[in-house]
Amino acid sequence: MAKKQNKAEANASKTEEKKPKARKTAKKAEKQQNLEDILFECRNKLRGNANMTTKRDMLLTLVFLRLICSRFNEQKEKIKSDVLTNLGKAEDALSAEERDFVTMMQENKSSFEQDGVFYLQDGYNWEQLVTLPASERAIALDNGITQLMEAEKNLKNALPANLFVNARLEPSVLKGVMDDINKIDPRNFKDIDLIGRVYEYFLQQFAVNATKEDGEFYTPQSIVELIAHLIEPYDGTIYDPCCGSGGMFVQSVRLIEAHGGNKRNVSVYGQESDPDTYRLAKMNLAARGISYHLGDSNASSFTNDKHPDLRANYIMANPPFNLKAWRTEEQLTKDIRWSGYGLPPVSNANYAWILHMLYHLDTANGIAGFLLSNGALEDEDTLAIREQLIRNDKVEAIFILPREMFYSTDTSVTLWILNQNKKGGIRNGRQLRNRENEVLFVDLRTWNQNNSTIKTDKSKKTFVVFNEEQIKTICNIYHGWQTYTEMEAYDKPELYHAAYIDEIEANGWSLTPSRYIKFEDKSVILHKKNIINNTISIIDDVHNKMSDLNYKFETIKSEVSILDAISSYPLHIIGDFIELVDERNTGNKQIEVCGINKTKAFMPTVADLTGVDISKYKVVKKGYFAFSGMQTGRDICIRIALYNDINPILISPAYTTFKLNTNKILPEFFLLFFKRDEMDRYGWFISDSSVRANLDWPRFLAIRIPLPPIDVQRAIVNIYHCAEEAKRIAEEADRLSREICPALMQHIIHEADDCERTRSQSARESE
Repeated sequence: MAKKQNKAEANASKTEEKKPKARKTAKKAEKQQNLEDILFECRNKLRGNANMTTKRDMLLTLVFLRLICSRFNEQKEKIKSDVLTNLGKAEDALSAEERDFVTMMQENKSSFEQDGVFYLQDGYNWEQLVTLPASERAIALDNGITQLMEAEKNLKNALPANLFVNARLEPSVLKGVMDDINKIDPRNFKDIDLIGRVYEYFLQQFAVNATKEDGEFYTPQSIVELIAHLIEPYDGTIYDPCCGSGGMFVQSVRLIEAHGGNKRNVSVYGQESDPDTYRLAKMNLAARGISYHLGDSNASSFTNDKHPDLRANYIMANPPFNLKAWRTEEQLTKDIRWSGYGLPPVSNANYAWILHMLYHLDTANGIAGFLLSNGALEDEDTLAIREQLIRNDKVEAIFILPREMFYSTDTSVTLWILNQNKKGGIRNGRQLRNRENEVLFVDLRTWNQNNSTIKTDKSKKTFVVFNEEQIKTICNIYHGWQTYTEMEAYDKPELYHAAYIDEIEANGWSLTPSRYIKFEDKSVILHKKNIINNTISIIDDVHNKMSDLNYKFETIKSEVSILDAISSYPLHIIGDFIELVDERNTGNKQIEVCGINKTKAFMPTVADLTGVDISKYKVVKKGYFAFSGMQTGRDICIRIALYNDINPILISPAYTTFKLNTNKILPEFFLLFFKRDEMDRYGWFISDSSVRANLDWPRFLAIRIPLPPIDVQRAIVNIYHCAEEAKRIAEEADRLSREICPALMQHIIHEADDCERTRSQSARESE
């Protein structure tokens, strides 16, 4: 009994010992939440007292001053600790001379600079500023900022001059904000990277609440992490020609430190054209103790390159998307950066950024990871430049990212990787193979399962983010391809494909991943005999219930048997059978106006046509098709319909109208292909991934479908027509429509795939 009691007491004692730890964990979580509350309250106090830009500058400047003061105090303690360690004494055992030596070391500016810490004078020391009367703080802050920029050459033009006096805040408001920021003390919040956490909170919040243009200074952290993990900038020179707030550099340094490296092993070079963002980058890097070279002022990387002789080991960048008027027609026409590639157009700077970065890459082993809009993948205006980049073997990989990853735009973007050396060798412990004349394409558009919700001024916003596991998987795809030595193609349907230059040339030098990555039809593939037997069985079931359809179903059974005699169907481009028609309502006749719904049928328009000139609308007659590729990717639906009524209708001029060569393909058979769910998904897959995610007319015309003989087409169409009629009569007929026709279409596709594989194999054997 005593033993049991002692054991119970011991267990109880262990439970009590665990309680303080649980309370400590809860307390830590509470403090982390309180930090977010403090930061949000800072912004709240300025609401209505300053515009977005002024609010951003004031808060980031105050946080900057607070945090460099914290680093200054930490360094003072470190200096003292180092001296005590060298002397082998405790502080209370020091002699007067030794105490004077500690003070001397703590007043030695070089003792701070060697670790990237600013030595602070009283005029710009946060601990002195927060003790001043509220009415004196605005002037003191501006004077202190001026003194700090004069004392630290790296901070020249980094902080806004006369910011607080010009803001004309009520002294009580400024004091309240400073009091809140004063609570951000590393001694209270034991985060590993408190500076980074505070800065990222503000940068993220301002980007979320900003317009598209205002939000460009912040690249979402998970994208920056992905770029850094892909190109691994562990040492050497890192360059960003449009560095924004410096986030690319920060993530590089984090990655280096996470791998046990030293941030002193990298040299940071950057440039930024916007003066406010230039200052922001300097503050961001300085607050983290990162040494940098951002030029003596903000400037355009195109017209005033601050680092003309730089050849960087790594480039990480997020240039402004589709920048217009980046030069005049007469400017930079013979610039050395375009040598061998051609002059990028004035209308869009995408390829000017690419060539600028390529020029600044180390010619032996330089590697760049950067973001561009999807339009750069196959823009006709830059085809010659893109072709030369591919021929010169500079493009290593293309990753298309999910939509809604950016805070100020929902568009999908592309991550490019350029590499000056694809010949192979040892890199970070991996044996890379020779990858010359090969490009990896990766489609990540469906990787949108992970979301992050951010509290904004008015509501909440949700964004797509990559988590740690996803970033690891993406890197494994890329690094795995670099080391892949198997004979089989490096390929996974709807995810990645490694294409050789001849394949890219055959696709008109397009770098759109969906042109190379295989689309996988996920419909269940049944054996041909099973399809035929199941079809006849279901028809028999329906026939027994609907005697009035007896003759039609007996005919269908004989038509189904036609399939058994056909072994394969060749693929044909649908554009070969399409003839455009463009008949307008020139007589301004009052004819019904229609649109197309998601079920591939015409429906009366819901648009308000008051005052609309319908003489420009297109006339749709029996046997005509109408097509719209607008928002195909967004809706995952190809909007197409066949008109079969006698009386014509009108449709918006935005639609494309056409008819088919009925000697080759039956209209009803053609439509059946586009009624399949997988065809809608294929339309999404090949859409251009712009904001509207359009399926343009040339892409539509390039779709390939199996084409059996007319009698087989007619048999399938008859089955479908009978099924549609039976559906209105009985529930079993609805089953016929849902199960037989998709199975028949899948059978044809399966036969077509077999045909393609047989032809490919024969071609290889003949070689």
